[in-house]
Amino acid sequence: MEFGTIEATKQGVAGGLGVALLPAVAVARELAAGTLVRLPWEPPFTLWTQLAWRSGKRLPPHVRLFVEQAVRLVREQASP
Repeated sequence: MEFGTIEATKQGVAGGLGVALLPAVAVARELAAGTLVRLPWEPPFTLWTQLAWRSGKRLPPHVRLFVEQAVRLVREQASP
């Protein structure tokens, strides 16, 4: 089964339709509330994420902030 949004996927899983692979940040509230549970499974793969934009293009302030925060988060998670 495939859903169009993370929220729809969460609702399907909470409704008993199956399991899903979702970002931890997207399900933190549901995990804390107990409406979803984390299965003891580690993925057998690495997920890579990239950000890209046109060279020389000025980014709007909100996009610049997003990029800065994403870079900060990745660096924090990479640090031992």
